[in-house]
Amino acid sequence: MVSVYTYLLGLLICGATLKFVRILRFNSHVYALSMTMRRSLKPVALFMLTAGILIMAFTQMANLIFGVKLAGYRNITSSLQSLLFMMLGSFDFRALEQGHNLLGPLMFFTYQCMMQFFLLSMFMAIILDVYAEETQSTNTEELNLNTFVKESALRTLKKVQDRNSHNIDVKRNISSKEDKGILADMLVKIDRMVDNLENGVYD
Repeated sequence: MVSVYTYLLGLLICGATLKFVRILRFNSHVYALSMTMRRSLKPVALFMLTAGILIMAFTQMANLIFGVKLAGYRNITSSLQSLLFMMLGSFDFRALEQGHNLLGPLMFFTYQCMMQFFLLSMFMAIILDVYAEETQSTNTEELNLNTFVKESALRTLKKVQDRNSHNIDVKRNISSKEDKGILADMLVKIDRMVDNLENGVYD
């Protein structure tokens, strides 16, 4: 139970930390990167499906070739793990050569060429293509911090104004003239700030 709580806490802390990226969204590069991640989700998912099929094909081939002699390829799971480590650069070429002196090196070079040169290059091409489109179509008006602050303040003040205008019961419960004057002065100030924001006084 404690371990599950620790795992959940780690996931929540990671998610909360990633929320800080929203603070940097007014930077054009960060905004383009976040939009690239959103728009490239579908093509990357299709690419990962194709890559998964290729990796499973090599996994089955490695299991059939080396499964009898090498412990790292004794079943499908261990073969898949060994191939993923091989793609990251962790492999034993001598063991593959001992597993089969011809098919071992042939499978190794074929797998490395397919993964490193073709699949990873295609993956980077998809990401860079979407990123290039986003950098060209980025609207700089959406990245204006002053406009964002002004619009947020305008929405907040309008909510306060609407709440005060509809809250008739609160006004009726105010008995003293001093409280009525304070409320009226506050409403006048809110109306003035809304008018200034709408007229662009703070630009």
